[in-house]
Amino acid sequence: MKNQPRYDETEFEDLYLRLFHQRENAFFCVVVDDISLQSEIAEEMSARFNGGEVQIIDFRNMDTDFAYSSEYLIKNIRKESKIVFLTNFQLAKGDMPDIKFYQILNFSRDALAKLPCVLVFVMPMYFRVMIARNAPDFNSFFQYRADFVKNASDDEHDMKFEINGWSERYSETSRKLLEYYLEKYNELLNLESKEAFEIIIKILNLNDDVRVLHLAELTRFNESFNTLLKKFEHDANAKNFEIAKVLYSQGNYLQALEWYMKEVHFLESDKNFNPDSIRIFGNIAATYSMLGKFDIALDWCDKAIEMCNKAIGKVNSFLLTFIYQNKAEAYEGLHKNEEALKIRFKVKDIREESLGFEHPDTAKSYSAIGSSYHEQKDYLKALEWYQKAMDICKRVLGDHTSTANCHDNIAGIYFAQGEYRKALEELIKSLNISEKVLGKEHPFTAHTYSNIAVIYNRQGNHKKAIELFEKSYRILLKTLGANHQKTINVKLKLTKVLAAAGLEYNESAYLTE
Repeated sequence: MKNQPRYDETEFEDLYLRLFHQRENAFFCVVVDDISLQSEIAEEMSARFNGGEVQIIDFRNMDTDFAYSSEYLIKNIRKESKIVFLTNFQLAKGDMPDIKFYQILNFSRDALAKLPCVLVFVMPMYFRVMIARNAPDFNSFFQYRADFVKNASDDEHDMKFEINGWSERYSETSRKLLEYYLEKYNELLNLESKEAFEIIIKILNLNDDVRVLHLAELTRFNESFNTLLKKFEHDANAKNFEIAKVLYSQGNYLQALEWYMKEVHFLESDKNFNPDSIRIFGNIAATYSMLGKFDIALDWCDKAIEMCNKAIGKVNSFLLTFIYQNKAEAYEGLHKNEEALKIRFKVKDIREESLGFEHPDTAKSYSAIGSSYHEQKDYLKALEWYQKAMDICKRVLGDHTSTANCHDNIAGIYFAQGEYRKALEELIKSLNISEKVLGKEHPFTAHTYSNIAVIYNRQGNHKKAIELFEKSYRILLKTLGANHQKTINVKLKLTKVLAAAGLEYNESAYLTE
């Protein structure tokens, strides 16, 4: 071991303890942009364990252009290995590979998960984001994520590494990724070419973790997207699925449905198992639910489940839970809460088995179960499950939008029980997180201001309620525009509180600021 390691010992110990307590069937992700440090971390960790327990596979040493292969890993991982560091992880050498390589990565996930060892994927942040965006099935299996970031001091020989909050790291990387696409789009904007159109799709169809951080920037491309869309309505080679997802994210559900249906006849003619078919059927179900046609949504969910059953052994847990979630939401739309709750528990069981009890997706299942109990007005059980989700999010994610959502959910329970002081305390916690992670002028933060205003209004503090409703409304006008449904909802609440206080709503007072 080196006498003076170039990373913070406290953070290194955290990674060590997690590896020590779980030496089988787990995926870890360690993000290290400094190449030399990737090997150093693996070697230092190897020295902590018994000989042979830790194996290091460096992807720079691959003698093939197609570096990644699950068959290669399964063949070359030693039987005695309990922890396998995959340093400088990549799919292919040279330029970033196309989407087919990420699909291969998705399909290999379940096979690798059966290995009796911990796989530690060590990679640069940019590739980590590309996996999050393009290989969601694979990405969902990471049970622990850490980022070693270099902070150089005035003395070049005195370097320090530390692990930052995941959401903050993601925010910075997401910003760079977004700026890269915007720059490329601006160069092509006047051409209105197919390439420009595909760049807009990339901008609007970013991974959820990226979207939530940059919603304000993304919305201004909706008009450009719709302008270019007309050029591809009759293009047989158009990416129907991608276009439909963007339209769905914009709230254009009828138009999204049209583009989804363009793809369906191709998929139904494919007799072989195709995970894209299941995803599209699930998305169609979600779209019908948003249109209030819950019976039709259930039919599409059943079609997708039938496809899953015909492909026994090939469907991974991510796809199954995706369909089951859509089915539960359709049942809730039909007010069949008991059926929805049964499915919520089924999703929970799948995630606990495949991802473990300390995973953000497992926490989402706990929140969904809490929501079902909340809908049934069983507040004690709802609070119990919301708190379980909260405990996981705090431990795994720290200050993150998911943690803020947990505080919002718990606040909703206290509000329903008339415990306004407790509800306010939870919302303040949520606000502190959203202001820290997203900033004070983000739509998510505005939503929290509005929720707090509702509490003050119920307590009779109309002056404070008006102040916060106005604050929320100004942010939403600036970031989402006057015609967005969230902006309209806050406007309605604001006008009602103003009227109750004997004041008039003045539109110009908000538009001119």
